[in-house]
Amino acid sequence: MAPGPHDVPDLYLAPVLLALDARIEELGKLDKDGLVYEVALESDSPDFTRRMREEALIRTITHMIDPHHWTFSWDVRGLRLTHDAHTFVLGVPPVFLEFLQGSSSLPASRDQGLQRRRLKALTRYPARPELHSRGSLAGEVAAMQARRAYAEGAAMAAPGAIW
Repeated sequence: MAPGPHDVPDLYLAPVLLALDARIEELGKLDKDGLVYEVALESDSPDFTRRMREEALIRTITHMIDPHHWTFSWDVRGLRLTHDAHTFVLGVPPVFLEFLQGSSSLPASRDQGLQRRRLKALTRYPARPELHSRGSLAGEVAAMQARRAYAEGAAMAAPGAIW
């Protein structure tokens, strides 16, 4: 006989699983390019390494879902949920594994356009606090803004003007 729930997070497991399953099914219907776009839009983070793609995909899957003290990580078999001694894995569609492997199937010009749109969105909307604490993404955006301000200032300066 299976043990009953031990605490409140155990009671909330069913609603969390149902919401995650629905979200995984929704994202699983996308092709790789569509998933790349959704993850870029909802995770608000770069995807240069596998670790970054894993974190971004988890943020995209769990967007607007209250985890009720369950934590998420990647397992060889899919998305792992953990709370205290309880742990299990949800299977994921093949497009998730393609995304995590990287090597964008987008043409180079379209991939660069996606990167530009991603950086433009980051400068227009404030990044989440957890990204600021790491400093990498916030520093990248600040450097881009400084380069843009310098370029605009240099273009508007009259010939021979001293800065």
